[in-house]
Amino acid sequence: KRILMPGVLVLCIYGVFAVNNNIFDVGVMFVMGWVGYIMMRNRIPAAPFLIAFILGPLLEDNFRQSMLMSGSDPSILFRGPITWFFWLLTTITVFAITRSTLRKRVPLS
Repeated sequence: KRILMPGVLVLCIYGVFAVNNNIFDVGVMFVMGWVGYIMMRNRIPAAPFLIAFILGPLLEDNFRQSMLMSGSDPSILFRGPITWFFWLLTTITVFAITRSTLRKRVPLS
């Protein structure tokens, strides 16, 4: 570990800098490294963060496209039966996760 970790760090710095020749990217790499370290120390899973990081821009682009198509009318998000199905599925999922989390925190007596 004493040899491998510094070697990997040097290669990461070199790779990040080589992409855009920008030192700001290296700073972002270090900040995100600290965020990952803090998440690991607090036992926060990385998978939801990674999924949000990847799917966030896709969601934003599609939301912007739907608002442009509807002339900024938010009712486009509730028009068809398939949209109501997905809203209902999302609501049930969020409710179930919240309920499960609260049950784990507060013991029933």
